[in-house]
Amino acid sequence: MVLNYCDDQIWLSPDNDLIESCVLKLKDLGYDLELESQGDIYSFLGIEFDSVGDCIHLSQKGLIDKVITYTGMANTEGKDTPAATNPLGSDKGGEAFSEEWNYPAAVGMLLCLSSNTRPGIQFAIHQVCQFSHSPQKSHGQAVKRIIHYLINTPTQGLLFEPKPEEGLDCYVDAGFCGLHGYEDEQDPVSVKSRTGFVLTLFGCPVLWQSKLQTNITLSS
Repeated sequence: MVLNYCDDQIWLSPDNDLIESCVLKLKDLGYDLELESQGDIYSFLGIEFDSVGDCIHLSQKGLIDKVITYTGMANTEGKDTPAATNPLGSDKGGEAFSEEWNYPAAVGMLLCLSSNTRPGIQFAIHQVCQFSHSPQKSHGQAVKRIIHYLINTPTQGLLFEPKPEEGLDCYVDAGFCGLHGYEDEQDPVSVKSRTGFVLTLFGCPVLWQSKLQTNITLSS
């Protein structure tokens, strides 16, 4: 099995000789390759892999440390949740964003986390992503709230424990008109509902999302 992402690859086989044979064939075709035996996978694209019994734990502590340093929050305390209980609105007329760090850059790093190893912050990340074009002070505070949570949970990530008998499953839920009362009632987004789902393969999460629905639903 070969996993390819742009110019990064992982080669997997129960027989190392098979990998070496394939690499030699590529060399014969003119590719300048050097095979380095790394043993078990420990890192790929910034994602760290650790064996926990029969399970594999995926985390991105390096990226978490990077976004904490980037936003100057290294000496701040953590929080137990990544978002406040009230939904995050556009805050029209609110105080302007005044942090020294770049809002889209910080959100981009957090988006990489939520898309790869931290599905638990997907909802909070989607909220702040909506305002990357024109953030307010409240949106900056929401970003910092996520980082406070990461400070409290730096080593958390995905735990893969394959269960072949479970196959492919989908878990889905939705919230009805969650922004009602928090956005201008004349703005269609104020009555948009939110969908969240996770797809699992053999009991392992492989795809997840939290987003506003594109159409307006009239009832739950």
